[in-house]
Amino acid sequence: MFNRLFIGGEGRREFKSWLNPLIIFLVVTVSAYMAFRISRMSELGTRQQSSLILMGILLFAFAILSLRDMSFGLNVLVFSSVVITYSIGTGTESNIVVGVILVVTLTGVWLARMFLFDRKIHLVRSNMNLPLFLFLAAAMVSWIANTAINSWAVILPRNIVVVQIGQFAMFALSAAAFWLFANHSVSDRTLKIWTSAIIVFGFISFGYEAILRRDFYSPAMNGAMMMWPVVLLVSQLLFNPQLEGKLRLVGYGALVIWGVWAASWTFASKGTWMPAVFGIGILIFLKNARLGIVLGLLGGSYLLWSNFGEAFFAGEQASLYRPYIWWDVIRMGLRSPILGLGPVVYMFHWADPSFNSITFQLSQTYAWNRFNFSPPSHNLFVDIFAQTGIVGTVLFMWLLSAVAIFGWRMYKCQKPGFYSAYSNGVYAGFAAIAISSAPFADWLIPFVYNIGIEGFAHSVYSWILLGSLVALDHRLKECPEDARY
Repeated sequence: MFNRLFIGGEGRREFKSWLNPLIIFLVVTVSAYMAFRISRMSELGTRQQSSLILMGILLFAFAILSLRDMSFGLNVLVFSSVVITYSIGTGTESNIVVGVILVVTLTGVWLARMFLFDRKIHLVRSNMNLPLFLFLAAAMVSWIANTAINSWAVILPRNIVVVQIGQFAMFALSAAAFWLFANHSVSDRTLKIWTSAIIVFGFISFGYEAILRRDFYSPAMNGAMMMWPVVLLVSQLLFNPQLEGKLRLVGYGALVIWGVWAASWTFASKGTWMPAVFGIGILIFLKNARLGIVLGLLGGSYLLWSNFGEAFFAGEQASLYRPYIWWDVIRMGLRSPILGLGPVVYMFHWADPSFNSITFQLSQTYAWNRFNFSPPSHNLFVDIFAQTGIVGTVLFMWLLSAVAIFGWRMYKCQKPGFYSAYSNGVYAGFAAIAISSAPFADWLIPFVYNIGIEGFAHSVYSWILLGSLVALDHRLKECPEDARY
């Protein structure tokens, strides 16, 4: 009975009989405790307490349903992370968003399923597993090593441990989201629903802002989620000949709306629409290499003509100082070049009297003293170097190289159709958001002092989609064995 209820007909081995009453006892006990807490709501009395109790009940039910059928949990994560704006306060400027909560819960459920049903921990084979594991290990080692050797001149806040936990969680939960989706295959219908949902929700927000001239209701509709709907749609238009004619017309009309939105609503904020342009450029290159190269040369020529982007970024003057910030942060990282300074610690080196900041000298109009001047780099790669040193940076670049090789092989193996369009869209989108994480912001892995933990609500989709592509590869097995990994 327990197998039929929780394993969902997946053919797992039978459980030991003593576990059945134990599980039932735990379910009844937790349910009774939740009911007792609700009955005392008038005595406990705050809105936050009631919210947390309700969240606890929902999470418990979510975990039970996911234990039975992991695809249910994955669907909830895809459909809710950017849509539901609920968050839990942490006592800092960042809040714990739904995406974080669900990834933590699903990871726990997944581990429980492996311990209880499989009796072993296992991952699907992928060339990304090893560099991702090693990168997380390097980040942990950097954190531990630098806890004891911090310079006396660098004053750390009292909540530094909490903030560092938050930053390491952004690394670990990104990896967890990737592994969750890589190790749980879903049907073609589910993949199509995910793709359609991301596209539709994204273009609803573009149309809302372009027409009504007001911010969309979901603050998580930012960063990576400004790119994914566009790139996934363009990929279907370019690489899926089976797409119906009416859907093509709707798709091209939606792209016109996106163009109006980018030009009239958010043009000055290049980080919101340029990642999509990068992704479209990569897709054009995959479709027609010569045309892609020509467009790339034209774009590069424009940047040269505009003094390496000075005119291009004129609408957001603060961006002109970012190269100086990058150089300053790199100089901070060179104080501990091998392992870096540990998670987020570089932010407090700005106030070190012995550090001569080039950025501060050039932009004193933006800060009245050194103690209030601590800008984040807005560059994921500079952040990773400053936090994890040469070791972490090399491992992270190894990970991105593994993604590039995997995506290229998927591109070469897939025949025209939905699979090809989906694979190429995920490949181009992940590459575009990784590239964009250098000049614009840390869209791929949030930095807690920049886009905050809240940024995980949209950054998680990059790791979700990449993981789903690994699962699709293992399910289809269209690539030769030696070319798939």
